[in-house]
Amino acid sequence: MYILGIELKGNNAFMALVDKNGRCRHQQKLSLGDHSDPHQVATFHRAIARLIKPYSIASVKLTRTNCVISNANAIDLIRMETIFQLHFTNCFSVVEPEKLDYWVTHHLVPHQSVNQFHDAITAAQFELEHHVCIIN
Repeated sequence: MYILGIELKGNNAFMALVDKNGRCRHQQKLSLGDHSDPHQVATFHRAIARLIKPYSIASVKLTRTNCVISNANAIDLIRMETIFQLHFTNCFSVVEPEKLDYWVTHHLVPHQSVNQFHDAITAAQFELEHHVCIIN
């Protein structure tokens, strides 16, 4: 069983699969592309399905940006989040950036590297600690 952490930035989704020990097992970046092209939106949807197919995902935690309204890519963020919600109707939840930042400053996280997947990994580890029963 895995927890999928997701961070949306611009028109990219940074995804990280974390195992029950809090270790990141897989990272992948997917791009929505041109949001006005329905074929690219459908391709994004299928790419997520291909990514998650071989894994048993118990929970999904998404980090949400504070300023969706003022974000130039707001429509991309909304479309990507909606696609994830459709894929994970029963196990999808969101963590606000302030709550995640507070948790990180008060907990030792198993991963050390800070890269573009940092928030996605941290969101999955946050979910693991708060809902450990779902993955055991």
